[in-house]
Amino acid sequence: MKIEPRKILIIRLRAIGDVLLCTPIVRALRKKFPQAQIDFLTEKQPAEILKNNSYLSKIYVLPKHESVLSYCFVLKNIIENHYNWVLDFFGNPRSAWITWLTFSKLRMGYAHRFRKWAYTHPIPLNRIRRYQVEVNLKFLEFLKIPFDNFQLDFFLTSEEYSWGKKTIDQLNFGKFKIALNPTGSWPAKCWPLEYWEKLIFEINSHFKTRPILLWGPDTNWAIEFQKKMEDRLIIAPRTDLRQLASLIAQVQLLVGNDGAPQHIAQALGTRSLTIFGPTWGVSWTKPVDSRHQYLQEFLDCGPCDQTQCHFPTSVEQGEHSYQECLTRITPRRVLMAMEKMLNNSV
Repeated sequence: MKIEPRKILIIRLRAIGDVLLCTPIVRALRKKFPQAQIDFLTEKQPAEILKNNSYLSKIYVLPKHESVLSYCFVLKNIIENHYNWVLDFFGNPRSAWITWLTFSKLRMGYAHRFRKWAYTHPIPLNRIRRYQVEVNLKFLEFLKIPFDNFQLDFFLTSEEYSWGKKTIDQLNFGKFKIALNPTGSWPAKCWPLEYWEKLIFEINSHFKTRPILLWGPDTNWAIEFQKKMEDRLIIAPRTDLRQLASLIAQVQLLVGNDGAPQHIAQALGTRSLTIFGPTWGVSWTKPVDSRHQYLQEFLDCGPCDQTQCHFPTSVEQGEHSYQECLTRITPRRVLMAMEKMLNNSV
């Protein structure tokens, strides 16, 4: 574009990982337009990962629909800012309407059939499975803005980093500092808990290590899980999102389901091994970086991108069973992948 923008708004609502995957775009825009105001609109939880991001000028937090006055106040501020460019990386009906309401001269978003009307420059939908940062690059390609690399940006303060180091250093892991992430926003993404149990026994025996279990604020099952595993497992303290990231920064390897902690590990340079089921591993794993790997079984029913597996637990021979794409990935197979990654660690 010939006229440089003075004000740019980036929109990406909801998922923590998806917001983190937009940070290379933020960095590229800042390097191209060092004097511009670059703001980001997201929701409360993913806004936490954008804190201390020096490439951003301001972070808008869109409240829930129930907070009508607060919701309208945020929209009013956005509209009154008169953005030159608005880039909508979410593209659902709500973000499309917000983009349109800015009346910006350049409004970009994906060309979904019923929402492309909101954009002055709709971007063709991605038809090839590739890393999501590469998909987002279509915006920069159109704008003729150079791009440096796929590195995700998550900026911990020195105090946050020190808290994580102090916490981890006080724990008795054994030979390796291994973290496990059995949580997931979709039931279909979650490797079975009995597999995690078997993996913990394997880690204890093979690596002479007690792994640390990461868990979310509402997953009280973790305490019961620890009781069941007795002293074979360390349970992480209750943390907020940034404290969780500071713990991830201190371990040698994070093994987990597809979810935000895996993206955080990729941002912080912590080795990650991700177990994928219904979602595409190639879309959510940083390419050409041996520190970040994934395991996936491709069946004729997937990857389906479904939040629930619709197959039954008991089936006839030759038919698919519940979460078969995940159950085919055995604890032993995960252990062998872990061994290769840890042997290659510095």
